[in-house]
Amino acid sequence: MDAWVIWLIIAVLLGVTEIFTLTAALGLLGAAALITSGLAAIGLPVPLQLLVFSIASAAGIVVMRTHRATAHAAAAARTLRRRGACR
Repeated sequence: MDAWVIWLIIAVLLGVTEIFTLTAALGLLGAAALITSGLAAIGLPVPLQLLVFSIASAAGIVVMRTHRATAHAAAAARTLRRRGACR
């Protein structure tokens, strides 16, 4: 079986698991596996596939954490404004 097919199966399994567990981490890993599947289809060697998967996973987690931190700070500021703590 070709490497790109294996990455695609992993991406689908992670995506389905994400639907049932509702955790963003599995969705990010699924997206990283999908990206890796595309690059494996054009002939990227396995060690580079693993590197791409690692980088894409880490980038997804960094983006998600940054987004969540920003959203959390904005929600906290709205709460403080509603309570009159910030003027």
